[in-house]
Amino acid sequence: MADIFISYKREDYSLAQSVAEKLIATGWTVWWDRNIPVGKAYDKVIEEEMAAAKCIITLWTKDSVNSLNVKEEAQEGLRRNILIPVSVGGVHPPYGFKMIQTLAWKDEGVADEASLEKLIEQIPRLVEPGEVIHQNDPDDDDPIIPEPEPEIKETKEDKPTKEKITGTLKFTRENRYSGMLITMSIYVDDSMVGKVGNDQSLDFALPAGQHYLQVKGGLAFSTGKELFIVKPGETQHWMAEFTLWNTIKLKRV
Repeated sequence: MADIFISYKREDYSLAQSVAEKLIATGWTVWWDRNIPVGKAYDKVIEEEMAAAKCIITLWTKDSVNSLNVKEEAQEGLRRNILIPVSVGGVHPPYGFKMIQTLAWKDEGVADEASLEKLIEQIPRLVEPGEVIHQNDPDDDDPIIPEPEPEIKETKEDKPTKEKITGTLKFTRENRYSGMLITMSIYVDDSMVGKVGNDQSLDFALPAGQHYLQVKGGLAFSTGKELFIVKPGETQHWMAEFTLWNTIKLKRV
């Protein structure tokens, strides 16, 4: 699964490729629909990749603004507050996205360096920088080895402190008979923090900032990841319910 999901229209393949290659070279993992595994359903793969992505980049072009698939993918990014929209060639975003602050690229086709740099500046607020890929000149006999950075020793006063916050998660079940024996597992930022049974609750501390919440119950039941932001001193209350269709509905109370 990749950190960044690029949403685009097939006609804009070259543009998406230039964006993906730049982001990968900068150190991020990127999924952009170029290789659907054999034997996997197209829509299932896209759904899985979007659920795992921490950032969704939508390329609005003269072709993509009329694409229902691109609009739906952009809507998912907007819902989770991880959307970075880009308007290419003077194209206006479609209805529903016109009030969203959007990067504007003048040129169509392959993105230029200046445009890509503006995009890269927006991503670290959603995705931590990865390891930069250094590409060596094939004509050089010796590889380029970056010089090690000087070690900086932190004093006690220099070490940053993170304010802690207590978040409260309470889970109930709408259909207790079908889900009676299924214990719900709670994941925060892809790490399991605990399990709860019927009508039980769980309290735990989190650093202030952005987190992802996911709940799973058994092999067949799981929710998508929900983005939430906790502020210093705030307590958040979330609830998960088994529905009549044996799925899990996750909501903030």
